[in-house]
Amino acid sequence: MEEITEDAFNELLTEFKHSSVHLETRDAYGTEVELPHMAKWKRGEPDDFEWLQEWCTELAEHVAAGRTVRRVKIVSEPLSDYQRWVYDVFTPIVAAGEDIRWLPRRRSSTLRIPGNDYYLLDDERVVFLHYAGSGLNTAFTTTVDASVAEMCRKRSSRCGRWRYRTVNTNPNSATRKAQEALGLRLRELVESMYLEFKRQTRAGMKQMMLAPTPLEERTERFLIYEHHVIPGFFQTASYTRAMLKFWFGFLDVANDIDEAVAARIDRQSVLYDSSKTFAVILEEAALYTRFGDADTLAGQLDRLLSVMSLPNVAFGIVPRNVERDVVGQVSFWLFDDKLVSLETPTASIEITAPQEVAMYGRTFDHLRKPAVYGKDARALVIRAQNELADSN
Repeated sequence: MEEITEDAFNELLTEFKHSSVHLETRDAYGTEVELPHMAKWKRGEPDDFEWLQEWCTELAEHVAAGRTVRRVKIVSEPLSDYQRWVYDVFTPIVAAGEDIRWLPRRRSSTLRIPGNDYYLLDDERVVFLHYAGSGLNTAFTTTVDASVAEMCRKRSSRCGRWRYRTVNTNPNSATRKAQEALGLRLRELVESMYLEFKRQTRAGMKQMMLAPTPLEERTERFLIYEHHVIPGFFQTASYTRAMLKFWFGFLDVANDIDEAVAARIDRQSVLYDSSKTFAVILEEAALYTRFGDADTLAGQLDRLLSVMSLPNVAFGIVPRNVERDVVGQVSFWLFDDKLVSLETPTASIEITAPQEVAMYGRTFDHLRKPAVYGKDARALVIRAQNELADSN
């Protein structure tokens, strides 16, 4: 176990790659920043929450970049004054994207919780926070011991079942308005952080093709819905090349198409990782979307028949004339039920709010109901091949 400075600790909180989980076990803390604002809350005075702006902005940046930030709080009941105040303060923090769970202390008796609060970063590094009896922080220690990280991961998972709900523990209307105003500013900030293609391609299209690689490498379960094009994991190089040609001129970026195509094809290696599963729903119309000439589409349909037989791929196709309950408005991908990615003509959008991710999961379940699989799905691809051959 290594002791680190507060500056080193703060640096770790800004540099994690994909996930941060914070376990809090105390009923009260005594930070110098918080105490004056808690005193105002006790007096019923309004708080503009400007002191939270820097942290919430940093939090929103993490979420916009596809990183997840979670907190689990173990609390006694009835809540202490500190936790009642925190309940109010968390409104803008939740709006910025942190997933906060509350566990009543009486339910934690058999969970073997570590003796100190901690951060688990990227499921690899644990930072323990040490406090005096007054609630003031006294030290930080860290370890990358795999057994410790796994212990903390399991404990956080078992604790994190109770979700934060916004409640008004302080009826002060000015405070509530300040919370709502800060939440609105943060939502606007997140909206401005959508991953604009123009910004992503400043270093070339190859970099945009490579950007999803870390997310795809750590994802175990993919849910993919496409209504107009063959998903990137299943594309041929010729199909990808024909599809990308338009975007170089449209986005006015340097033409590195050979490198971009190679980067996208390299990402397909995840298909052959048996630890990963892929559930795909494709609208039949996508089989007829033609990028490039007839030979390009013919090669793409051949490739599709090949990858549909992979044991870890469940490939469903929705026939054009089938009766259905819902039509997908946009194509979207779900990664381990934690993140949704979708694209507009100018930007990719990443959604991590748990309730929204769950809605996309439910949408996927409805979209897959009329899909056909196995030999019936292959028959649709073969029919598209025959119609293509007859038209030439």
